[in-house]
Amino acid sequence: MRIFYIIVLLSTSLLCNAQSVKTSTVDLSKDEITVEPLNADPDFIYDAALIDKLPEFPGGSMGLNAFIKSEIKTPKTNDGPKTIKAYTSFVVEKDGEITNVKLLKDRGYNMSEEVIRVMQLSPKWKPGIKNGTIVKSSYKLPIIITLS
Repeated sequence: MRIFYIIVLLSTSLLCNAQSVKTSTVDLSKDEITVEPLNADPDFIYDAALIDKLPEFPGGSMGLNAFIKSEIKTPKTNDGPKTIKAYTSFVVEKDGEITNVKLLKDRGYNMSEEVIRVMQLSPKWKPGIKNGTIVKSSYKLPIIITLS
């Protein structure tokens, strides 16, 4: 009988702890979403997921692909054609200028400097919009490069 009470007591305490963990998880997810008043800080950079309209390259994705293809210089490889994906991030300023270009993942072949160089040559983008106001926003872009 004593073992039965111990098992019931342990089960109850585990259930109580499981509920408190679930509540704290919900609270943490609320803390991850940052809500900033518009124009409170002109240097605030909005995450692209939190704005109403994403920044856009002039000519859309087709124009962006054509621009990258025309500007990028790829090295020759001795072991046949390779396709690599470079993950880049940057900030689209309120005037559409691209700043803070970084390579998030370098897949080799010394392409990091080349991808950054090409993105810095980019013409001005259409900036992001939140609640009808133009805002600075971060943007992440995967670039697929075929090496010959």
